[in-house]
Amino acid sequence: PSVGPSYEQRVLTGVLSAGFGAHASHETAARLWELPLPHPAVLEITTADTRRPIVPGARMHRTTNTERMDVTTLRGVPVSAPPLVIYSLSTRFSVAQIGRMTDDAVRRRIMRLDDLAEIVERLRPANGRSRRKMRIVLERRLPGVEDRESDLEDFVLAAIVRFDLPMPAAQLPIDFDGQRRRIDLCYENEWLALEAKGFRWYKARTEFDRD
Repeated sequence: PSVGPSYEQRVLTGVLSAGFGAHASHETAARLWELPLPHPAVLEITTADTRRPIVPGARMHRTTNTERMDVTTLRGVPVSAPPLVIYSLSTRFSVAQIGRMTDDAVRRRIMRLDDLAEIVERLRPANGRSRRKMRIVLERRLPGVEDRESDLEDFVLAAIVRFDLPMPAAQLPIDFDGQRRRIDLCYENEWLALEAKGFRWYKARTEFDRD
């Protein structure tokens, strides 16, 4: 049986239809980067400010002040880089939702917090960008997010901060039964481990139980 075009193919078709210099942006770019969107993405394309192409079924945007580092190629599709994606969506979603996107991007090492802070200060608020909200997001980021493996660990660590408890080490390596393992959050000197467990990262219940 025939197979329909992939999401990337549909997006690339729209971007090519928009002409030279166009790229996937906003919610479309968030989906391409697999950021946690709260709803299905609409097709959104950004072009240079001097051009006004029409792409059927797409929400079009224009810009004059993005730089080369703000746009990259992902699986063959010209696309906004993660810092620009998150900043461009900041007026659409809550601080908590933008924070989850930020933590996810940093955890997967497709963006650094410094990259996000730089673009927030460089690009003026416009086209869905809220500098005020992004500054709140950046101020609330807990240290060590790049070393944690899930948003559940972020939830546990946020509770530790809220109750003014000492900060634990994240992803501490240990040797157990001849295997190298890692503890999610650990107070090493007190021999106290905090494991934030969910099924998201496991293919089977047996793997979850063994861990």
